[in-house]
Amino acid sequence: MKKNIKNIPKKPLRDSFKGIWIPRSVCLNTDLTNTEQKLMGVIYALSQTKESGKYGGCFATNSYLATIMSTSKGSIAKMLSDLRNKKQIKTVESQHFMNDKIRVLKVINSIKDFKEGFNVD
Repeated sequence: MKKNIKNIPKKPLRDSFKGIWIPRSVCLNTDLTNTEQKLMGVIYALSQTKESGKYGGCFATNSYLATIMSTSKGSIAKMLSDLRNKKQIKTVESQHFMNDKIRVLKVINSIKDFKEGFNVD
């Protein structure tokens, strides 16, 4: 079933998330599946939103990422685990207001390539 953009939460996607860019180094990485490459692009793009500045990275839940990627939460959890094992992303905890901890995802491998391509006009 194809998901409609109306079903995706308004913040941060519709206001801050403009799209993804995947650097050549990630596209040519034969250790990554096409879906893992796309997920890395989504994580990086979401880490560049105004809202993510408070946390230092992408704070999207597996459910939110699953909606964007049109897949299941279980598939997202597996891909995130695989990307961590492949040393492509890392997960850190960040303090949120009222002392709640949230998970923050950061691209750690190819970060220079993401930054250079993401800032091209």
